[in-house]
Amino acid sequence: MQRFQFRLETLLKYRAMLQEQAQVKFAEALQKLQAEQEKLAGLNNKLSDSLQVFCEKQTRHELVKAQEFQMFSNFFAQMKTMIALQQEKVNTAEAYRYECLLALEDAVKNCKLVERLKEKRLLEYRALLLQEEQKQLDEMASQRYVKEG
Repeated sequence: MQRFQFRLETLLKYRAMLQEQAQVKFAEALQKLQAEQEKLAGLNNKLSDSLQVFCEKQTRHELVKAQEFQMFSNFFAQMKTMIALQQEKVNTAEAYRYECLLALEDAVKNCKLVERLKEKRLLEYRALLLQEEQKQLDEMASQRYVKEG
């Protein structure tokens, strides 16, 4: 009997390749999200530190000049704008990561489907092999019986 050959092997290899590509894309999306989150955290820390410096000046009862107050005010407004923009980048990166996750799950599901079919066909092939082997053994036994009898 010929050796086992899975007719959909090419499809299986293709789907495995798609799964690997989806894994790479997901990993890249995750790295991008983490980088954007770190940038956001850095901006929030910078704003927090600046607010703390401003508050310390006020608690020490130092006179804050109008020009200095305006400079702080402009800086805080600019930081809040930058934080809002960065939050948008984080949200976009999160949405893309989620898209990539769904694509990865789909690719894994499609690959597993063909793998299970291959396993099923292999089990059927092995059962057929055992059946053929049993037929040969039965035939040999019956020939031996006829010769001896």
